[in-house]
Amino acid sequence: MPSNSDPNWPAGFNWPIDNDGSADADPSTDIKVPTDFDRPTDFDRRAGTDRWADTDRRADTDRSSDVSRSSDVSRSSDSGRSSDSGRSTDTNRSSGSGRSSDSSWSTDTNRPTDLLQDHEKKPEGSFLQRLSAEDWRFLLADDLRGRCFGPDEYLPLGPDDRNVYMIWDGVVRQDRFPLGDRENAPTVTRFRGGGQLVGEAKLIALESAVRTRCLARTVVIPCRARRFNVLLSNRPKAKVALLCSLEDRNRNDELVYTLTTRPPLERTSRLLAHLADTAGVPDPRTGSTTITGPGQKDIAAALQLAVSTTENALRTLRYHGIVEARYRKFLVHDVDALRHLAAGV
Repeated sequence: MPSNSDPNWPAGFNWPIDNDGSADADPSTDIKVPTDFDRPTDFDRRAGTDRWADTDRRADTDRSSDVSRSSDVSRSSDSGRSSDSGRSTDTNRSSGSGRSSDSSWSTDTNRPTDLLQDHEKKPEGSFLQRLSAEDWRFLLADDLRGRCFGPDEYLPLGPDDRNVYMIWDGVVRQDRFPLGDRENAPTVTRFRGGGQLVGEAKLIALESAVRTRCLARTVVIPCRARRFNVLLSNRPKAKVALLCSLEDRNRNDELVYTLTTRPPLERTSRLLAHLADTAGVPDPRTGSTTITGPGQKDIAAALQLAVSTTENALRTLRYHGIVEARYRKFLVHDVDALRHLAAGV
């Protein structure tokens, strides 16, 4: 991550709030304009489609000509090369970006109409869960769209980006650098899941020192910071929803991450129970809850424990059949047992 002294990361500044909610005159603030995290493959894929269409039209017109057939073969080969770079398969695309072969990967994953429902079903205490339906429709009127990020991709929270992000699905890891972003600098690590607002510092200034990495397939909803400030200025209930969600998040952080004097098994159990509640996907058939994204090293970093200490705690949980650890995935078989251990009993 670039340091604050990097010339490409200028110091933040405030901008005037548009009380009427009108669109920003600066085109860089329009979330539909391709930004630095739009990959060339998205445009190559469209270019490849156009080449295929041209090939088919020429083939229909000049089938009888040997020269045309030769030209069609050449053009098809050229289109195939373009297709390899971004069109033919998601598997090829994922090999360069770290994404899975799921064909649903796209830059825009949700239209405004797709987001009208279920925001109140996000985890208890999160911003989206607290936000009223009327205030949610106010935000969606700005043509909000979900954006999809793959594992290990970073949210563009630098000063050149003017959005705040609401997590719709998935989990991210946030690293702060209280003593400055330098080699071997100490970090403060937190996990954020569905319904949470990240990048909230941009509601005050553009400068941000938080590195936010997606740990699993993550869908976020960018919203222009100016638009969000209009919501907070004109709708008191939305402001209360944000303040309450941040206070709730701070209290959870204190309980989950800061009790460093407690035994490692208790702290690990408390964090896994918290992740099961905020980012877990329950399976009604088995009664288990799957936490996808965080690995053992992420857990160790968040709790400021040695990796070997974290492994010992997870080994104990696995021995008792409470948790099963897999690659970047935890299968929680007994959430109540985790809460029991988290209580220090």
